[in-house]
Amino acid sequence: MNTEQQTFDGITAATKLRRDTVEVQNELEEKRAEYHRRMEHVQEEEEKLKVDRAKLQDTLVQYYKYIQDNELKRTRANRKAASEEKAKQERFGQIQQLKARMEELDEEKNYSRQNYQQFVKYQKYLEDVLQHNDNEEYQDPRDIIKRYEILDDNTQVLQRRKTQLEEDLGKNKVQLLAKRARKKNESVDLQNQLSELQNNLENIQKEIKRRLDDLESMVTHKGGTTKTVGQVTMACSNLYDRCVEWNTAYRSRAHADHQESDVIHQLSVIGDCLSDYAFVIKRHQENVRAAALAQAGGVVAASATAAAGGAAGAGGTVAVGAGSRGAAALNNTTTSVGGKSAAGKTVPRPPQKSPPASPARK
Repeated sequence: MNTEQQTFDGITAATKLRRDTVEVQNELEEKRAEYHRRMEHVQEEEEKLKVDRAKLQDTLVQYYKYIQDNELKRTRANRKAASEEKAKQERFGQIQQLKARMEELDEEKNYSRQNYQQFVKYQKYLEDVLQHNDNEEYQDPRDIIKRYEILDDNTQVLQRRKTQLEEDLGKNKVQLLAKRARKKNESVDLQNQLSELQNNLENIQKEIKRRLDDLESMVTHKGGTTKTVGQVTMACSNLYDRCVEWNTAYRSRAHADHQESDVIHQLSVIGDCLSDYAFVIKRHQENVRAAALAQAGGVVAASATAAAGGAAGAGGTVAVGAGSRGAAALNNTTTSVGGKSAAGKTVPRPPQKSPPASPARK
């Protein structure tokens, strides 16, 4: 039972599967048929579309051709219109030129007519002049015209000459004004230079006056200085003469190898003499003090001191004599210095005094 049932179920399942397969196969056939129908419809539509496209292309070609034809026609028409407009303008310009030329010809005609009328009047005037010519200077109107041309040429020459002279006069006026301005500027410059030179001259005169005053003061001062130097030189000369005289008399020593006019040498000799006088005075004072000390000595050394004192007395006597002579010479020298003035005149001498007791030698 179970086996039959299983067999029946298997048959049922196979049948069902077969039925499903048949159904699927039928559906597939229907789909294929539907696909073929659709493809046929699509092909038909494509054929229609191709036909329509070909028609459209033909239409476009015709339209493009129509457009090209119209463009060519329009271009030809525009070109023709431009050429016609250009020709129109040219013709219009020619008409304007012809009108202007006509007007010019009318003006020339009127001008010529006026000239003709004037020439006719002038011709009549010349004929009247020839008829009333008594001197018979002009035989033909051409002679009068020739004379007029000559006078007209001369007038033009004179007019050009006048113009040239006026131009030269203007240039000369400009040059004259420029020269006057330059001369004026130069005059102002020279005046300024003259003022500056006058100021410099005044300053130089002031400087010269100041220097002359300084020179005069310097000369005055130099004169006083020269006077003082002359007095000092005279005093030195007097002292030097006394010193040389004393040295020659007492020492037999003369300085003949030096120039007496050398003031420095004279002062040196005077200093040596004064040093000798001071030394003599100092030595005399020392001898006097030594003698006083010897007299105040003891009785025991009396003989020796007496003997020494006798010798010292002899030397002291000689020293005192020398000192007295030196002091007298110094006093005489000082007196002679004070006895002469700066001009070399002799004045009364004061009484001689003994030399001072200062033993110092500086």
